[in-house]
Amino acid sequence: MFKYLSNNPLGIGLIRFLLASAVVFTHTSNGEFKFVPGSLAVESFFVISGFYMMLILSGKYASASDFYLSRYLRLFPFYILCALLALVMWDGNFFKQLFDLDSWAAFAFLVFSNFTMLFQDAALFLGVGDGNLELIKSFYDAPQNCVLLKDFLLIPPAWSLGTEISFYILAPFILKLRDRTLIGIICAALFLKAALVFAGFNSQPWNYRFFPVEILFFIVGSLLYRHLKFFKTLSKKVLLPSTLLIVLFTAFFGNVSEFLNLAKLSYLMPVYLIFFAISLPMLFIYSGKSKLDRTVGDMSYGIYICHVLFIRLGNAIDAKYGTDFKSYTYVYPLAILGLSALAAYCFNVLIQDKIDKFRWRFAKGKISPFNENS
Repeated sequence: MFKYLSNNPLGIGLIRFLLASAVVFTHTSNGEFKFVPGSLAVESFFVISGFYMMLILSGKYASASDFYLSRYLRLFPFYILCALLALVMWDGNFFKQLFDLDSWAAFAFLVFSNFTMLFQDAALFLGVGDGNLELIKSFYDAPQNCVLLKDFLLIPPAWSLGTEISFYILAPFILKLRDRTLIGIICAALFLKAALVFAGFNSQPWNYRFFPVEILFFIVGSLLYRHLKFFKTLSKKVLLPSTLLIVLFTAFFGNVSEFLNLAKLSYLMPVYLIFFAISLPMLFIYSGKSKLDRTVGDMSYGIYICHVLFIRLGNAIDAKYGTDFKSYTYVYPLAILGLSALAAYCFNVLIQDKIDKFRWRFAKGKISPFNENS
C-alpha cells in the first residue's frame, strides 16, 4: 500500500478534488467546513485550466478544430446527462415556464445554452422585463418586474463552463503570444475590474463571473506552465512540503482566517490565490505522472456538475416525506459529496474513459500550432 502511494502520490488531482468539495460545502453547509469559499475554488479551477490548456496545446493538437472537439467531448457527455436529469426533476413544466417569459429571444437563448453548454455565463447578466431582454447590474437589486435568466439554468454551476469554453475558443490564438503581451492582458483585466468596482458593478454577477476579468486567472495558469522549467530547477525537497501546505490551506482556509482574526474571508483570498499559483507547478511536478492522482482529480468535474442534482433530490424527499436532511449538519454535506463522487467515478469508468480513448486517438502525436517557448 505504502509503495503504491509512493509511486502514485496525490497532489494536483487531490487539490482539484478538494476544490470541487469546497463548492459542494458552499452549497450545502453553514460554515461547519472551513474549506475555501466556492467562488475562490472556481477561480482556482480557472488557473488550473489555463495551466493544462498551455500543456496540451504545446504538443498535442495540429489544429484548433481538433482542440475544440476534444475539449467539447470532455465536458459535454456528463453535462448533458445531468442536464436531462435536471429537466426531469424540474419543478413544473420547464419549457412552459420559458414560454411564459414572453420573450422569444430569452426562450431561444436558454434552450440553446442549456443544451449546448455555450454562453451559460452570459445568462447571469441578463433578465427579462416586460418581454424584453435586459442587462442587470446585480442579482440583488434587479427591477421587480425583471426575471433573471440565471434561474432557468438547468445546472446552475455550469455557468463556469461558459467561461471555460470562452477561454478554449481563444486559447489556440492568445497562448501563442509572448509573455509581455499576456502580462499586459492580465493588467488590462485588473484595470477593468477596478473600473467596474468604481462604476458600482461590485456585486454578483460582475464581481467574479465576468469573462473579460476572469481571463486573467486562465492566463496566469498558462504562464505558470510555460515557465515550468524554472520550477523543475528547485530542490525536490520542496515538492512534498508545498503540496501539504496548499492542501491544508485549502481545507482549513476558514480556520486560518479566524486565527488571523480577519473581519472578512475576502481579505485572505488574494493571499491564497498567490500561494496557490506558486504551488501549482510544484504540485504538477510532484504528482503529474500519478494514475491515482489523475483518477481522484478527474472526479472533480463530475462532482462540480452533479452535486446540485443530489441537493434537489434531497429537497424533494424532504418535501414529500417531511424529513429534514439539512439538519444533519455534517452528514448532509458529506453525503452529497460522497454520492456526487460516486456518480462521477462511475461515469468516468463506464463512459468517459471510452470517449477519452477516441479523443486521444485523433489527437495523439500531432504537432502543436505553436511552441511552448515562443
